[in-house]
Amino acid sequence: MAAPGTTFGLFAALPATKKNSPPAALNTPQFPHLWLAIHLPCLALEVLPADTGPVVVVDGEGSRSIVHAASTAARQWGIQPGLGLNAAYALCPELNARSRDLRREKARLEKLAGWAARFTPWVNINPPADLLLEVRGSLRLFGGAEKLCARVGAEIGHEARLAITPTPLAAQWFAQLEQQVILTGPQALAGQLGKLPLRCLQWPEKTRRALRGMGIYTVRDCLRLPRDGFARRFGRRYLAELDRALGRLPDPRPSYSAPPAFTGTVEMPAETSDTGQVFIAAQKLLDQLGNYLVARQAGVQKIAFELLHADQPATRVQVGLLEYSQDARRMLTLVQLKLDELALTAPVIAVTLASGSITTLACRERSLFAQAGNTTDRSDLLENLRTRLGVTAIYRVSGVADYRPELSWRREEPVGPDAASVSDHEPAAERPLWLLPQPQRLQTTGGRPEYDGMLLRESGPERIETGWWDGDDVTRDYYIARDTRGWRLWIYRERRAPHDWYLHGYFG
Repeated sequence: MAAPGTTFGLFAALPATKKNSPPAALNTPQFPHLWLAIHLPCLALEVLPADTGPVVVVDGEGSRSIVHAASTAARQWGIQPGLGLNAAYALCPELNARSRDLRREKARLEKLAGWAARFTPWVNINPPADLLLEVRGSLRLFGGAEKLCARVGAEIGHEARLAITPTPLAAQWFAQLEQQVILTGPQALAGQLGKLPLRCLQWPEKTRRALRGMGIYTVRDCLRLPRDGFARRFGRRYLAELDRALGRLPDPRPSYSAPPAFTGTVEMPAETSDTGQVFIAAQKLLDQLGNYLVARQAGVQKIAFELLHADQPATRVQVGLLEYSQDARRMLTLVQLKLDELALTAPVIAVTLASGSITTLACRERSLFAQAGNTTDRSDLLENLRTRLGVTAIYRVSGVADYRPELSWRREEPVGPDAASVSDHEPAAERPLWLLPQPQRLQTTGGRPEYDGMLLRESGPERIETGWWDGDDVTRDYYIARDTRGWRLWIYRERRAPHDWYLHGYFG
């Protein structure tokens, strides 16, 4: 028989469940998961535009308004969450009271859920201010529970309270009480839970008052009550809640599914025509986009910013990459180039970012030794040039299987699957570096071609006779010739009458 006062032994010794009895708990708690709870106590304040003065966010209206969150400056006046708004004004007449923006809070939680996916694929959103991450499979990757908590706290960008326990509800209770508990095993869970005060359970005040009237002040006190009597007086749902926290009942938590594309908005503290301030807002959005992409091992090739104005249509700033990428710094460099050339026609009140289509990136193996010709550096250079000169200004030339010189090449994106390599194929004959868009007719003397004087034949003829099947056939004899200045030219003679001569290109 279990020792007196132990939770599991007491519950196991209770009579069997009858028809209207409370739900029966499992004989042995099951702990297949490990949950990291992230509680954001100041989220309602942090989603609003920054203000250095004393600020509070309130719930309710009029005389029933209650302080939900208080800034550091407001706390210095003695204002704490739960205080009535009138009492808060009595403490600080200069207080700035704002209503909660539930839409922004929800959007921020979803953004943070996308960011948290870099630590685990299983992220649960628990409004209004909690995230739950299943991290048992992530501990080894991040060096253990303590290092994982340290990294999450350092990178989340919000005031956060963290706790890790084998059940999600217990982790959430500890985090909300600002107790950074790390329990990776089940042995100490019941004992630690038992110390929690009733206020962590978020039960109705009427229920907690009745429990206090019975001398019940902690979770341990609740667990010592007879199950049947507790369920009859206070309801089965509260008993089931305790069982879920102890791992005696399952507590499934759905994983958050992010939208297929990224969108984000940063509101400016005040209207501004300073592109430097716009750049800072764009940097924040790109950091969010980078986190979103890294968590999904994905990349984008196009992004679009909209600079919102109060009385004018938005100014659109688009940036394109040569290949799909998740590198926020790379995108930021291109955005900087765009903003440097931008003349704002009106002050900006907010900046939005929308990604184009998102594609999963294939894993790339890295060589142990450095390779000549860094592809990333080349891509960065080409993207910078395209951003400054225009998308169509930079391209590469690739070969086409056609003997007609004017049809033997095409323009392509400067980076592609074969852009970094040089073909081993050697052309059948030497070709000029510069091919003229249209062949230039040459003057002749006595049937011999001239170009600023007489030409000296160096090699040839090379006969090209093809294209009869598409109606654009050619029949030519090509020669390499040198003029009086020593320039090497690529010329040809039409084999059809009147047998004219043409200049078609220059050699280097």
